[in-house]
Amino acid sequence: MTIWQADFYPLSDSRSHTPIWELLVCDANGQILISAQCPQAEARASWITEQLKPAITESQPQEIQIFRPQALGLITQGAQPLSISVRATRR
Repeated sequence: MTIWQADFYPLSDSRSHTPIWELLVCDANGQILISAQCPQAEARASWITEQLKPAITESQPQEIQIFRPQALGLITQGAQPLSISVRATRR
């Protein structure tokens, strides 16, 4: 079973003083598969779906694990159109 781990969280942009969101997705070995940033206005499930699409062409995971509760909702919605299950975990 292929499992990815993901996080989606805000960063501060010191130049514009507006939040920038970062999506990080790693495989089970900790290798970064996706590292992408977007402005606050684009931080939604459809953006996450578009970021996941290129990575799943090589190997689609059966599950994405999320450890930060705040990221769970958007990543779940972003993974749903790609038929990837998402599970909250503390690992």
